[in-house]
Parts: sequence; structure tokens; C-alpha cells
Amino acid sequence: MKRISNLSLLLLLAGLILSGKQLKPYTGTAGEKHTIEGNIAGLGHDTILVKYMPVANLGIQELPMQDTLFSIDGKFYLDLRIKEPVLLYLFPKKGELARLDGTLFRPATNYLVMLVTPSNKLTIKGKLKDYYLDYQVSGSEFNEQYGQVRKKYIQTISEAVSLELGLDTLLAINGNGEVIQQLFTTRSEINGFLWHVQLEFIRNNLDQELAAFFLMNQPNDVFFNYYAALTADVRNGLFKKALARQYKTLQNAHAKAGMVPPGGDMTLCLLNNSTLGADGSQTKTYYFNCRSSSGIIEEPVPTLPESYCTTMGSAPTPDDAVPDFVVDVSLKMYRFMIATFQNTF
Repeated sequence: MKRISNLSLLLLLAGLILSGKQLKPYTGTAGEKHTIEGNIAGLGHDTILVKYMPVANLGIQELPMQDTLFSIDGKFYLDLRIKEPVLLYLFPKKGELARLDGTLFRPATNYLVMLVTPSNKLTIKGKLKDYYLDYQVSGSEFNEQYGQVRKKYIQTISEAVSLELGLDTLLAINGNGEVIQQLFTTRSEINGFLWHVQLEFIRNNLDQELAAFFLMNQPNDVFFNYYAALTADVRNGLFKKALARQYKTLQNAHAKAGMVPPGGDMTLCLLNNSTLGADGSQTKTYYFNCRSSSGIIEEPVPTLPESYCTTMGSAPTPDDAVPDFVVDVSLKMYRFMIATFQNTF
């Protein structure tokens, strides 16, 4: 019996040693680099839930692949053996917050998101704060851009997390209804700031893959407005299948409801059909008669079958003989107006 006990003890010690090796933070050896290497201040010793899914499968109802890794003093590493781009999500256990009833939830501000391709070697540096995880990923343009945009809104929208906890408390004790309603409204306004910042990036970066990623998280009408505005390279890029799938889903939903898909704010009648040059960066002024804001096409355009689009800015004109509004658009946006109609209807 004593021998058996000693053997059991040796096996237990061996297991602990091996376990310690698995949890030991990666310090690096010559020529060796992992897919992901992270260092998050404030994370300490923690368990991190890993979820990832092929980019091509976004929008499909299937479970993501899952794994678990550990951080030691905030440091961790992860190796992904993938053959196609994936979206990776890392959920630190310490990023979870407790509701009044003891249940846990993971606010979107407290986990990491990144695009990983088979050839990527990414480095994460950040800090876990009270209501959000401040981090930056280096090693790819997409992830670096994402981090820069995220920094513009993350601190603001983290206020919605503290409001969530406050609402949870008030609802549990049947608190003042007006106060609760005001908190709901404030939370919605804060969350809307995220859409605003991401939409601003989309407008100014129609040739970037990140614009496609942000667009898929925008409200449906915004998605319809900007899908055709993305450059062909982006529409046919990393998110091609996911974009097309979402577009088709929204089209079908509108068709079943007997609705005209929202392609923009106004029905426009082209009055000045200037010859279009081949230079997509050229800027011209085209004149439109804005006839409706109902989202329903009412009459054809003299030089085109019909056009349905979003005005990018308008101003009253002084002469009744010219259009009700003058819309100054770039050549790229003009082509988008036509493409939106052609792709939507």
C-alpha cells in the first residue's frame, strides 16, 4: 500500500509539473513566434475562453469552434492551425460582470476581437479596466485599423455597461419607472455612438475590408445604403460571402413584407446628366430633384430607368427653375446611386 501511495504521489507531482509547463507564459526562443501573443495589464492569472469562426461562415447558424487558454501575470499565447481567415474572440474570465442575482454576463466592451489569417503573427497589448478592455493588436492592417477606431468609442460606450448594472438593480427592486425609462434611453443613445463612429469610418474608407466588417453590424437601412458603395475589391474580398448572405437575407425579408428595400433617403430625378469620366476620384456636381422621402420610387429619371439613393448633403437652391435641392456628390457616389438601384431592385 505504501508503494502504491508513493507511486500515486509521484504521478500527481508529474502532472503538476506538466501542467505548470502548459501554463508557463511564453518567453520566446530564437526564430519562434506564436499565432497570438498577448500581454494584458490587470488580467493577472486568468482563464480565457476562445471562440473562432471562418469569415466565410459569418451569418450561418452554426456553433463556433471553442478552446480555453490561460494567462499568467497577464501574458498568454495561442496557436491556431487554420487554413482560411477566421474571426477570433477572446473572453477573459475577469471581464465578466455579475448581475444582482449573481448571474454573469460578458459585455462587448470586455472581450477581444480580431481577424486572423493563416500567415498572421499578432501581438496584443492592453489593460483591463473597470468596464472595458483597452487593447491594440499589431501585426496586420485590419486589426490595427480596428483598434484605432475602437479607441474612439470604447470609453464612451463603456458607460452603457455601468448603466446596465444600474438598470438591473432598479428593475429588481421595482424602482421608479420614469428613471428606468430614462436610463434605457440614455443607454440606447450611448450604444448609438458606436454605430456613428463606425459609419464615419465606412463613409471615408469604402476601399477597406474593415468597412465591410463594420457595415455588417450597422442597421439594415444603412447596410442597403452602403453595400453597393463598397469598392468591387472589398465586396469581393474577405467578407464577400457574408456580405452577400446578409444582403440576400434582408432583401427576402422586405419582399415577404411587401416593402421596398430601403436604398436611401430620397427618390431623385437626374436633371443634369454630365458625361462621366473614367477617373473614379474625380469630383463633379450633379443636380437632382428630390421628390420624396418616403422610400418609394415615384417616377422615372429622364436619362436612367430609375434611381434610388442617399443624398450626401443638400442645400436649397435660389431658383425655382432648378431642382428643389442641389446635391454635391463625388463621381464614386454618383455611380453608387445607380448601382444601389440596380442591385436593390
